[in-house]
Amino acid sequence: MDKKVISSWIIKLIIIILIGIILFFSYKGNQQKFINFINTLTAREQTLEVVNSISIENPVEKVLFHEDKILVCGSDNLSIYDLEGQREWEKEFTLDSPKMLFGKERIYVYDSRVGDIYSLNFEGNTLGRLPMGSEIKNMTESKGNLLVHTVGERGEELKILSLSGNIVGTKSIEDSRILTYCIDDNKKIYAISTLSLRYDTIKTEIQVYDMKGQLVSTFPLNDEISMYMEFLEENKLLVMTDKGLYLLKDGTAVWEREEEGVKDIYVDKSNNIYILKDEVIVGILPDGNVKDKHYLAHEYDRIVPFKNNLVLWGSNHIIGLQGGKEVFSYESKDEIYDVVEGNGYLIVVYYDRIELMEGK
Repeated sequence: MDKKVISSWIIKLIIIILIGIILFFSYKGNQQKFINFINTLTAREQTLEVVNSISIENPVEKVLFHEDKILVCGSDNLSIYDLEGQREWEKEFTLDSPKMLFGKERIYVYDSRVGDIYSLNFEGNTLGRLPMGSEIKNMTESKGNLLVHTVGERGEELKILSLSGNIVGTKSIEDSRILTYCIDDNKKIYAISTLSLRYDTIKTEIQVYDMKGQLVSTFPLNDEISMYMEFLEENKLLVMTDKGLYLLKDGTAVWEREEEGVKDIYVDKSNNIYILKDEVIVGILPDGNVKDKHYLAHEYDRIVPFKNNLVLWGSNHIIGLQGGKEVFSYESKDEIYDVVEGNGYLIVVYYDRIELMEGK
């Protein structure tokens, strides 16, 4: 081949490569990813090491760490292990449609179809039965109360129970579906988001009530679906929909942000808000302004607080962030099902085992 032809071909190839590099770095996200990659080459201060691996006979659905014990929930059974992997006890349940909720002080096993809730202590002893009288759609423990979402013949209802089982509040919702709910720190007000279809328009309404069931405020949203709510300081209500974030006070938006494609959200003790998307995790200050952004080389599904870090985990990757910078990472050969924090450990859940990991 003629030398001039070869030289011309090489020049064209170089030009094409340069154009590709320019186009790649013209996207701000790619610029930031490259910067983050360079930073991680020198910024990583910790490593994750497997301290112990515990084999599990049945598929794992939920895991909780409690006082140096690991609670493992299967589809119809509950087991507890010590940190050495020894199983201390196991219970099987013969309910029609069993589901489980791990609380701070006790475990709740409920039959969603019948509407019965059984509470257990962490030694596996049954403490009592709470009959709801209708199908349980969902339930959660929040601020020392049980929030039970039920469905009956006359519509949907939110029941607020003390941990001893006494009903301290109830609100029936007709002609709408209950989506999300939460209670404030002082247990004086609670919020419910509802969804209805009116004139071919999706309507979400954020409703705040006092404990007597009296309406305090409302905030309507059209063509948006509430996915998360949490009371922050001064009874400000943080709402995340499929299209944005809102901070509400007395039925008025203090601020709002357009945010789509959010996979997970976490609020720290200082009321800083972190939202996880496909390619970035964004830190937002309590006033609604962006605190920091960290662009991601891999896709992650959830945020887990761990010591002074934020841990992100996906199907095969785990990273730890501190001050917006990556301080450790871990790549797994097997698919990760869940990651939880407990007493200085990261507990990584796989299909057939649990691994305790420690940052060093």
